[in-house]
Amino acid sequence: MGFRNKQWPWFAHPSQNGREKNATLLLENAGYECYLPVSKFTRRWSDRVKEVEVPLFPGYLFCRMNPHNRLPVLMTPGVIQIVGVGKTPIPVAEEEIAAIQRVGKSGLPTMPWPYLEVGHVVTIEEGPLCGLAGIVSRSSPD
Repeated sequence: MGFRNKQWPWFAHPSQNGREKNATLLLENAGYECYLPVSKFTRRWSDRVKEVEVPLFPGYLFCRMNPHNRLPVLMTPGVIQIVGVGKTPIPVAEEEIAAIQRVGKSGLPTMPWPYLEVGHVVTIEEGPLCGLAGIVSRSSPD
């Protein structure tokens, strides 16, 4: 564990699709604790079959960081922003990260589930915006 993240919470970071692994490695090399949940599946090409890993949440990675010193994270190639409300980053609960890690360690097959699509109506069930409804305008950062 690096010096920058001993007591800091987890934050979700939208990243450029296909650059999640690279951004995670760069952040870890800078001393941050990161987590990129992946799902494994078998991919078949015309000449071979190979097991590949893809992000469980395409376009996102998780990183512990000081929310008051976020510039080094935002300057990391591949990282787009920090999930939050306006300019205020919102941490991901420790229990949520622990649950995702338990699923990953279970050995059970996992895969992204695209149940939210552009145009779907959603209602916020917890937090300060509880009860508000909205329409999904985009499904992942580009």
